[in-house]
Amino acid sequence: LAGLLNVYNLIQFGSDEYSEGQPGVSTLIKGSAICTDTQWVPCVGCESTYFAFARYAPTTSLGDFTFALKNNCEGVTYERGIISFSTLFLILIGIIVMNLYQKRKEVEFDEDEQTAQDYSVRIQNPPHDATDPEEWRRFFKKNFNGAHATVVTIALDNDHLLRALRERRECV
Repeated sequence: LAGLLNVYNLIQFGSDEYSEGQPGVSTLIKGSAICTDTQWVPCVGCESTYFAFARYAPTTSLGDFTFALKNNCEGVTYERGIISFSTLFLILIGIIVMNLYQKRKEVEFDEDEQTAQDYSVRIQNPPHDATDPEEWRRFFKKNFNGAHATVVTIALDNDHLLRALRERRECV
């Protein structure tokens, strides 16, 4: 859709009006804003810092003159600017719509996939003597009306064990 919006610009930039049909320009970039209609003109008071190297030519053979390469193309017009701005706006809207669509799909995919985390309850700072799974099952049934615990597993704080296993693996 954005390409279709720019067909007018492509036709205008590739036309004989803009840059004499862009002679010498590769077919792949014909229709871009490259201007091949240029001429060297005297530039009074110009310095090399104003121009790229290929567009600036000081000379001493004709006196102390400086020449600059001037584009004779029409350049950017109001219509071309509006088309480019509209294209940018369309692409921005497309990015926003795609972002919303991806977020919606992400939630949909997450809801379709069931994992143990969807059904797990993690208790932080439980009493030190609460290591009986049946005691936890009774606790959930008593305190959460209608709750059903199919499996109760107790995993104690095992940071020290994991650290020791890691150190053992590094030594062996």
